[in-house]
Amino acid sequence: MNLDIDKILYADMQNALRHQAVILYEDERSLLLQDISSGLTYCTALDAEAAANMIGHIKDFDILVSHDEYCNQAIQQRFHITYENCCYHCVYIGHKRFFVDLPAGFHFAFVDERYMEDVIALYRKEMPELANAAYMRKAMDYGLIGVFHGDELAGFMGVHEGGSGSMGMLEVKSCYKRKGLGSALEKAVINMQLERGKIPYGEIFIDNTASLKLQEHVGLTIGDRLTYWFYK
Repeated sequence: MNLDIDKILYADMQNALRHQAVILYEDERSLLLQDISSGLTYCTALDAEAAANMIGHIKDFDILVSHDEYCNQAIQQRFHITYENCCYHCVYIGHKRFFVDLPAGFHFAFVDERYMEDVIALYRKEMPELANAAYMRKAMDYGLIGVFHGDELAGFMGVHEGGSGSMGMLEVKSCYKRKGLGSALEKAVINMQLERGKIPYGEIFIDNTASLKLQEHVGLTIGDRLTYWFYK
């Protein structure tokens, strides 16, 4: 199946194929693949018949990301579950890297384990299920970009699933907000992804209007279709 028909919707699948993905099933109207690093399974289909046939090739999964209602219906019928989250994709479709400026007294550096407690404490407010040392260590190993005020960690952003997933984990301490640090961090992560040959994309929950506005401000293109997350 040609994923170029919607580069915004299929940014996650294209990125996985650039990383470490195994194609579990493919024909002209459907695609099923799994990212080896994260274990995430992705699927899409162009009609109901193709979706039903393709979903029949799924043996097991932990997290299954559907890209259309055809797959949603086939997944619900086979596994008797419904999706728990739905997200918009936002993608930086340019190729030119950003010039990133920071306010006086701030600088960028990669975050290491010396700041693990700070990272977990900040991220726990947003995503408590992911705010643990094992998950954040994978992000640090790939490259968790921090903005510092002196030696103090003011905020950070990275890439989920050890580099194979979407940009995210954006956190800025409340005392340093409204200084443009969030936008600066996102631009820095976009630059990192471009340098590494990855697609700079994010996944935004449908009700996170503040994040959607930030993506537009930074210059990302927001898709008009959703992805749907199933958990078994």
